[in-house]
Amino acid sequence: MRAVFIDIDDTLLTDRSYVLPGNIGELARGIIAEARPERVQFDPVGIAYLNRLAELADDLRFVLSTTWRHAVGVPQTMAALERNGLRGDRWHAVPSCPWREPTEEERALGSTSGSSKADDMLAWLQAHAEAVTRWVAFDDDSDIQDRLRWPPVPGAVVLVNPTVGIQPYNFGQALAALDMPDDPVLGRHSNFRRSAR
Repeated sequence: MRAVFIDIDDTLLTDRSYVLPGNIGELARGIIAEARPERVQFDPVGIAYLNRLAELADDLRFVLSTTWRHAVGVPQTMAALERNGLRGDRWHAVPSCPWREPTEEERALGSTSGSSKADDMLAWLQAHAEAVTRWVAFDDDSDIQDRLRWPPVPGAVVLVNPTVGIQPYNFGQALAALDMPDDPVLGRHSNFRRSAR
């Protein structure tokens, strides 16, 4: 099985997606997206790339690594993604990384989580290492890449530009990380027009 870890803030809810009709009014009223997950509009291009990966690999499953799993809730986050077009039939049976509450000492230092997102992904991968053959994590946080140096199965963190989200070259990086062949339509690289001729 191939696992795709999904981040939301700055990956699917990008700087440019705030201008979408469902987001701009809320933002103008000072309402953050996490407060209204039923209204949020994610970047449709990012959603399309995730769905394309799922179309190309029957064994691909989605897993939430986003902080929304705690701030909003796992079922609500999954529903918001599906409402935005993400394939609901591709969630893993355990669709979210674990979340550890901070200790009193960590809270005193200002932490809202007892573990980092990288620690949570590593814990999920360790718990499912027998079933997972490859993985990829789309995220904008380079610290995750540094902290996931020795996962139990091969994979990679694909760093996403928070302004524009998942781009063609990120899609190609994901194909490579998941050990998938080139997309027969889109190819692997950023110049889709050349491969479509």
